[in-house]
Amino acid sequence: MARSVGLCASERSSVAAPAGVACSPRQAAHWKRRPLRRGLGVTLALATLAGTWLGAATAISSVVASASTSGWSLSPLDVVGGPTLSSGAVLVLDVTTSHAMQLTAISPATGHRLWSAASSPSAMTAGVSYSPIAVDGTVLNLAPAGKATDPYVFIQGVNISTGMLNWGFRNPMLVTDAPVVCGTGTDFCVAIATGPSTTSLLMVNGATGHLVRTITGPERNMAVAQQGSPPQGGLWEISGGRPTLAEVSTNGMVLWRRSVAVLFGGGKYDPNYSWDFVAKEGLNIGSVGYAPTGTRMPLGNFKTLGIAEATGRVNWEVAGDYLCGGPLQFLASDVVCDLSGVATETPKGTSAFAGLALTLKGLDVSTGHTTWAFRVYNVSGLMGGNDVAFLDSTHMVVEGRNGQWLVLDTVNGATDPAGVQQRFWCQHVLSYQLTEAQGLSNPSPRAAMPVFGTCSWDGKTLPGLPRTQPANVGVKADGLFIWPTERGLQAVPGA
Repeated sequence: MARSVGLCASERSSVAAPAGVACSPRQAAHWKRRPLRRGLGVTLALATLAGTWLGAATAISSVVASASTSGWSLSPLDVVGGPTLSSGAVLVLDVTTSHAMQLTAISPATGHRLWSAASSPSAMTAGVSYSPIAVDGTVLNLAPAGKATDPYVFIQGVNISTGMLNWGFRNPMLVTDAPVVCGTGTDFCVAIATGPSTTSLLMVNGATGHLVRTITGPERNMAVAQQGSPPQGGLWEISGGRPTLAEVSTNGMVLWRRSVAVLFGGGKYDPNYSWDFVAKEGLNIGSVGYAPTGTRMPLGNFKTLGIAEATGRVNWEVAGDYLCGGPLQFLASDVVCDLSGVATETPKGTSAFAGLALTLKGLDVSTGHTTWAFRVYNVSGLMGGNDVAFLDSTHMVVEGRNGQWLVLDTVNGATDPAGVQQRFWCQHVLSYQLTEAQGLSNPSPRAAMPVFGTCSWDGKTLPGLPRTQPANVGVKADGLFIWPTERGLQAVPGA
């Protein structure tokens, strides 16, 4: 999953992004979608449906992998989630030419499709991107319960090796957020609507489909998966009333609940505008957005907190938006984006900016202290998230003083000049269109997980490949490095 950047407009905010910042749905603020106001009573009846084939041969025949001894290419293929490597298969979410989503398993050795199954984002916020999740040889699928215009889905566990159904819930449900791996890594957690303004979290054993526990309240997971890692995390937003966060333990118990206003120190802070958390070292580390004041939005109000998973205590806070609210999600190191300036909406609906500046700061999450600081000048490029050049999960390209392009080590703040002929990875943030589900508050286009290509220090497309094969770009299997591109999947020999 990926969340919004602070400079992009919210459904409830009139402040737009600065010139040059492309606010695709991945960058647009992640609006609060309440469950549909209709009969949503749910009976959790588990059905054993082994032996049902999910593959779609017509979809498979439209895409052919071009393989050679040096790797393979699978295109055209609109990858919007993944790749996830599990049980000897590469798993992706892709969109067909008829605007339908499907879950697809691909052979990492040859690039051939093993099977495909119809899938759906159900009632998830359109700005949330997500990837397949799997445990114990089973991948979770949200199978459409009816027509494409119906957001109800069947929650199913699919055998990765065969594409056969291992288990499935018999009753159709509305899923309110991207499912995550939970428990001790053996369960799926799926948030569903249970009434007009109520939600529950289903904790389901991945191998058997057994319902381990139902937790009342959780609607949206606050944790963000970094590229190459499955989404995990016990921090959830609770449905109904004022914005509230809660921690769900590995055994499905709610450890604490605290309002966002108390945690962040003010009623203006609200994950309805944006959120970005990562769980590490016993802490939930991250930021939420905040409401503008009329037509003005001071950009220096973002803060990053270290919230204890066990108690909900705020161990520390530091000024700045964690990972710029999403665009720097490819980094494995901890960085905050300290913005200054004011954005003001103009009568024409555009934004005027005064004093806009951005300083990147390294963060020691054990103490909350910043360890280095670097003033960057490509503010629009970084906050937009598109064509941000990087080498790996700790080295990115930034514009320094006097227009000099530098490779910034985000662990220690050191810089080196970017080579004129040097090849970097660039992330591309795309959206996609599905056949619209009726009755939802923010329909398509939807946010996709980023795809990657080769670029120069200033984001221009280049031939060839970078010298690195980082885990934040792709996965390694069968001696190959496999990553998503704008045309599909690409595989080359692993380094």
